[in-house]
Amino acid sequence: MDARNLVVLGLPLVSCFTIADAGVAKPLPLSKEAEMLAKLMQRPLKSSAQQMSVVSFNMLLKGFDQKPYYPSIPSTLRAWPWRKQQLEELIRGVDADVYCMQEVECSSFVEEFKFLAPAGYSAVPPKDDSKVYSEDTLLRAQGKIPELAKCAIFFKTEKFEHIWQEHRSRVVLCALKCYDQVIYFASCHLEGAPSEGKTRLTQLRNALQSIQKDQKQRGLDPTTCAVIFAGDFNEDDSGPVVRSLASKRDKDDKDFEELVDHGFGLADLYSERFEARPPTFGAPPTRGTETKLRAIDFMFYTPRALRPVAIRAPFTPEQQQATIEHSIPAQWHFSDHVPLGGIFELTDLAKDHPEDAAIV
Repeated sequence: MDARNLVVLGLPLVSCFTIADAGVAKPLPLSKEAEMLAKLMQRPLKSSAQQMSVVSFNMLLKGFDQKPYYPSIPSTLRAWPWRKQQLEELIRGVDADVYCMQEVECSSFVEEFKFLAPAGYSAVPPKDDSKVYSEDTLLRAQGKIPELAKCAIFFKTEKFEHIWQEHRSRVVLCALKCYDQVIYFASCHLEGAPSEGKTRLTQLRNALQSIQKDQKQRGLDPTTCAVIFAGDFNEDDSGPVVRSLASKRDKDDKDFEELVDHGFGLADLYSERFEARPPTFGAPPTRGTETKLRAIDFMFYTPRALRPVAIRAPFTPEQQQATIEHSIPAQWHFSDHVPLGGIFELTDLAKDHPEDAAIV
């Protein structure tokens, strides 16, 4: 009889067991490094009154265990039952007011995220367009399965009033009201192919135009509305999407005409507070290459309407070293991305606040 693997769930520290031929369970506990990483990742980001905490996270596609990524990681740790438990513990531990989530699955969304309702969260769910393509075998043959890799937004119902939502290509949008202030959120997972820079710009432009349209229909002054645009951009800070959001449009750039001119006055939460922008994603090492850490996840906000009081560090030095040493993901695996975000002040918006935000 072949050996079978089990994952024992529901304990603060979870262990894997191999069921040998003789039926004796031999524990394979997580390493100390893995336990340390899990605890660091779950550190809370709690906000006080008149504040809100926002976290963006690419949780990694549910079907990951069926792909040839990270062959050094045991199948039990790549499998969804294990990863789902780690994701639940992460979300509960961080305890953010808003989660901008990427790579959720439409077909099982309600069941897999039902644990958030008792915790006080409501959701802007992913758009289920699987029926539109259900008979298109070509798309599925190409791996373009529409009900997978979608975006969603979760928010604490006691703090926010949900007043608007819309879905665009690879972006989910919503407007939430908090302490009489309207805040627009965008959770995005932009086109991933390196050659699709123009597509990413189009996805960005359409999302920003949707926000502007809703503001106009409500008669809102755009200068008083807060905007947070976050997610997996699938490009680094030298790419056109980041340059557009940061309003870095240089007429000497060859792509100047293609960059999005939006007028929102957005700023990157991380770029001005770190000498080198910390990595948020670990690319799978391929044959003949080394593990590569990159910054492709971002959070942009409106400084005129929101003041950061704390910023969640994407990677600590210990996490970076352990990630490299133990391959990505390590034994605590639930994603190859690291959550990022911060706590924003919602009051005294017109007042100057020169003090720096804490790194937590």
